[in-house]
Amino acid sequence: MKKFKPTYEELENRLKKLETELDELKDGYRSDIDEQIKIGNLLHKSEKLYRLLFNLLPYGGEVINTKGIIIKCSPSTAKMLGYKPSELIGKHITKFLTPDSIHIFKKNYPLLLKGESKIIDICMVHKNGSILNIMRVAQPITDNRGRIESILSLNIDITKQKLTEKKLQKSEKNYRMLIESASDAFFQGDEHGNFILVNNKTCELTGYSKDELLRMNMKDLFSKNQIKTKPLQYKLLEKGEVIKNERVITRKDGTKLSIEMHSKMMPDKTYQSFFRDITERKKNEAKLKKSEAKFRLISENSKDIICIHYPNGKYKYVSPSSKIILGYDNEKLIGTNPLELVHPDDIDNLIKNRVKIKKEGSFTSTYRIRKKSGEYIWFESANQIIKDDAGNIIYSVSSSRDITERIKTSEILKKNEERLKELNATKDKFFSIIAHDLTNPIGNIMNFSKLLSNNFTEFTNEEKKEFVENIYINSRNTYYLLQNLLEWSRTQTNRIKLSPEIFSIDKIVINNFELIKNVADAKNISLISRINPNHKIFADKNMISTVIRNLVNNAIKFTDKGNITISSVKEDHMIKISIADTGIGINKKNISKLFKIDKNFSTNGTSGEKGTGLGLILCKEFVEKNHGKIWVESEVGKGSKFIIQLKAQ
Repeated sequence: MKKFKPTYEELENRLKKLETELDELKDGYRSDIDEQIKIGNLLHKSEKLYRLLFNLLPYGGEVINTKGIIIKCSPSTAKMLGYKPSELIGKHITKFLTPDSIHIFKKNYPLLLKGESKIIDICMVHKNGSILNIMRVAQPITDNRGRIESILSLNIDITKQKLTEKKLQKSEKNYRMLIESASDAFFQGDEHGNFILVNNKTCELTGYSKDELLRMNMKDLFSKNQIKTKPLQYKLLEKGEVIKNERVITRKDGTKLSIEMHSKMMPDKTYQSFFRDITERKKNEAKLKKSEAKFRLISENSKDIICIHYPNGKYKYVSPSSKIILGYDNEKLIGTNPLELVHPDDIDNLIKNRVKIKKEGSFTSTYRIRKKSGEYIWFESANQIIKDDAGNIIYSVSSSRDITERIKTSEILKKNEERLKELNATKDKFFSIIAHDLTNPIGNIMNFSKLLSNNFTEFTNEEKKEFVENIYINSRNTYYLLQNLLEWSRTQTNRIKLSPEIFSIDKIVINNFELIKNVADAKNISLISRINPNHKIFADKNMISTVIRNLVNNAIKFTDKGNITISSVKEDHMIKISIADTGIGINKKNISKLFKIDKNFSTNGTSGEKGTGLGLILCKEFVEKNHGKIWVESEVGKGSKFIIQLKAQ
């Protein structure tokens, strides 16, 4: 066969065609390479985004391999279980599951490895040993060949939800138990009146079984005439009102039963009703009406207020004398609660007595009641309950009278008795001071003076000096005692007048320190003032000076070789002045006796100094006259601190 030889022109055309195809092929390769680069970049970004999302998951998340080993763990998972991520990675997932949950995991894990997604509830163990209820949303992860290489799980802590579910279940159980054990009949009906829930008491009162009632409508229990004359009030129930009324139901055997019924519409449009048998009560009410005429005859002619109360305490009847004693129209009080008129401070006690009457049948109470004018008067009420044949309280009767004058007289007698007791204590204290505390130091002065006068030349100068010092100390103590006694007597007879003024505390302290420096030096006691010179008070200057002097003298008496420090501090609108010593201190059981006239408490000082306790009583009276407070803080062996609180200026 003869070969075909292409012409030059044909070869040139074919070459150009090949070059064009080659260029297209190169462009295709470039496009593929660019696409691969883009895909690589996207995969890199996707991996970074995956890691970021995994770490920022609001729920716990982890990845386990096909053998159940944790290979990735989000911080939220670790935090949920109380671990660090590094403590979880490399561990088998079952290490953190309860035994029951391990069984659930082993049952579902093969299905995950087959490619199924699962949502399971398990229990995981916290690092501290507590158990967490977890909802796991598990999803298999495949490689580029479609093979499952790991399992991604999102862990949602539903512990609180589970606890809530348990509580709801328990609450529902308790609710049903309560309904079944209720002494009243209970039923629940739908919006059409059909029974959907009844308790045993309902069956007992109606004579029907539960199965029979659940196929009935509420209207089936009432006669047609009753429905017509006393229709069921569904519209009021829909408005959210609680309907309370009395009706007559027809039992299965045809007998009639008087009931009291309370009904309320629930949010789901069902309604609930409680009812009880009041047949006997209605009979007793009829009997009571017959006797009311006799009762009214007595009550309307009584000077006391005679009342009949319902079991809840409200007035059923009030006698006309309420107009005379309290100013209220008796008819307008009917249906109201007496507690609305009782003084707030007496209400709790009156309520306790009402509880008491149920056990004892009667009680007498004293309380304050408000008249129409707004004035409170004292009442004494005798109460007696009335029961039906079954022992149920149907009413109570009270007879009340105004005892205001009697109470006032009693209070006056009580105050007079307390005042007499106080006066007797004051008298005893006064005579005690005259008999002992004044005669002893004066006797000492006389004895020392006589010895010194009769034997002056026989004593050495040191002995004479000792006699003189003893005479001085006894004279000074007697002077201060007389001064306190005089001021105290003036307070007892109300002959001392309060003259408040503004003054600095530091000046009073300095003046008192100067007066008693020699006495303090004799016992090696340092007097220290840390009074702020800017602290000023509004009080009677002389009284406060007396208080400071007495407290410093008292501190010297019970201190030996130590310090007495007076300081001041401002708190809000008050100045606190503290007189602190490093003396022997006061026993806690004796602190309460310090400021009381009827408590004869006094101890000797560190150098045998005698005391009367009068100075502290005077301090208390003077401080309180200036609208201040005084108290003491002390510890045996560490010293005492007397604190005065007065109004700052």
